Amino acid sequence: MNKSLRSQNNKRQHNRPCDACSVRKVRCDLHERNGLSCTNCSNHGIDCTDVRVRRKSGPKRIRQETKNHILELVSGSQARTQQFSLNQIIPYLQVYQMWFYPMWPIVSTKETISMLEGNSSSPDSPIQLVNDKVAELYALSCAVCAAVSRHKHFLRSLDGVFKLNGCPQPSEYIEEARRVIYERELKMNPTPNLLVTSYFMYMYYDNVPGGTTRGLVYIREAVSLAHIMGLHEKQTYASKSPVESHYLRKIYYQVMITERYIGFECNLPVILEPNDIEIPSLQDDDYPDLLLGFTELAHVFSSTDNYFFKELQSNRSKHSSLNDFLSSMFPTQDDSVKKNWLYQIQKKLCRKIQSDCTVTDAQKVNIILSKAWFQSLAWLMSSENFLLQEDVDSTHCFSTSYPLSIAKEFLKSTNGLPDYAFESNGPGAAMKLLEIANSLYTSSITMLDPSCEPMTLDCLNEIFSMVVRLKSDMELPKDIYGKILSFLESKRFSQTRLLSDHEALLYEMKEGKIEEIFESYDNSNATNSIALPQQTKELSLSRSSSVLLLTEMQDSSVTPNCWSPFLLSST
Repeated sequence: MNKSLRSQNNKRQHNRPCDACSVRKVRCDLHERNGLSCTNCSNHGIDCTDVRVRRKSGPKRIRQETKNHILELVSGSQARTQQFSLNQIIPYLQVYQMWFYPMWPIVSTKETISMLEGNSSSPDSPIQLVNDKVAELYALSCAVCAAVSRHKHFLRSLDGVFKLNGCPQPSEYIEEARRVIYERELKMNPTPNLLVTSYFMYMYYDNVPGGTTRGLVYIREAVSLAHIMGLHEKQTYASKSPVESHYLRKIYYQVMITERYIGFECNLPVILEPNDIEIPSLQDDDYPDLLLGFTELAHVFSSTDNYFFKELQSNRSKHSSLNDFLSSMFPTQDDSVKKNWLYQIQKKLCRKIQSDCTVTDAQKVNIILSKAWFQSLAWLMSSENFLLQEDVDSTHCFSTSYPLSIAKEFLKSTNGLPDYAFESNGPGAAMKLLEIANSLYTSSITMLDPSCEPMTLDCLNEIFSMVVRLKSDMELPKDIYGKILSFLESKRFSQTRLLSDHEALLYEMKEGKIEEIFESYDNSNATNSIALPQQTKELSLSRSSSVLLLTEMQDSSVTPNCWSPFLLSST
């Protein structure tokens, strides 16, 4: 028996490869060479040795902590393979239909719920994925649940309205959607439901911290699927039934609208264009009252072409050299073409918006804000290309004061709308507002008419405060955000100083020092070291009437007309 054990030990020892074969990770025949060098070492003329130290192996027994970790992984894997029940999906689909369908009208909750109910034995039992069609709708439902669950967090003013206790976390919904798509290989056969699923997966990741890149992948996937299915070609819809054609057009415009905003935000090329694709008709929809806002938004986003976004991207990198800057200052033949092109865009954007009682407040904000956003971008493009004119009315699209007209119209149209109407549009609303504020800032530093400056500052302050309130965790362009913030702070500082001078003036009036005040003003007028209110400068012409009028201004607490409400409210 000892001989047998000795033989086994020798076999184990000789089965170990030599040092050279171990390093090269090749088969070694040392145990077959009866004490000679192995074939590999002999062929390469190197010493065949076996002197390396054997590495220590792991523990023979599994530690309890390691065992618990393994059991947790196994149980988690089993849990992820279980489908959700109707009670875990339907509540979010109902929230989607009530609050988000007007903005994303591309999911038929009635059809989806009916299909899922037909493949579930009870509301609490897992949904059975009997075929790929059910699996598609199930994955789509999970993606909608994840997007809605994440998006509702922006509705801070409606906190407590949504009763969704006991539902899974958004990340669990999105992982379930990804699992079903992967295991069923649904991407091998692109369908409209798969495209819409990719869209809602983008909506989820775009609102998750650190999920921007994944979101871009999914929106690009949706764009690619739209091309694969031929949704960018007019003849595709001619071969479909009216119901299916209507549904596909809604999908196409939904993806096109989103891609255009993402193209601007992330400086990416825009691919989809209207291409004479008919905007969805209200008569063909199950909820025509809820679709009006969507069709109006489609009209706004169709006012520009893909070249518009290419110009925006080129303007961001413009003036990178002195030659580029100098060439842009002198008009060329191309400038007249570009000016006419921008004028046609502004003309389309001036189209009257149809917003009756059937359009929700969130839709109104989205439409009005998007229109003002495009108008501001087009004006900024005109400014950067030196196409503005001095001899035109302030309401003209090439006027230096045109951003003030845009802002006033926007604030007037959205006045009285509730906070949730802005919050429903997510942090992307802050990005659009920032560009409107940027156009106001640019206008204020180039404005030739000083009478417009106070109103411009008022509008800039109000819109920028909306940006701060709505941006949430979104990272806005630091250069634009920073310069506007610094500009407003400088104006607040200067006007706080001006207000303090005015208060000091009234105090000295009470002490009977009006003569000294005017003498001080007369002496400093040449150097302009004291910024007195305009009324005071005018009254200095007649000292007898000045005392009377200044006293009336003090008694009635009159605020000089040359002071902006923005400047006073900031003190």
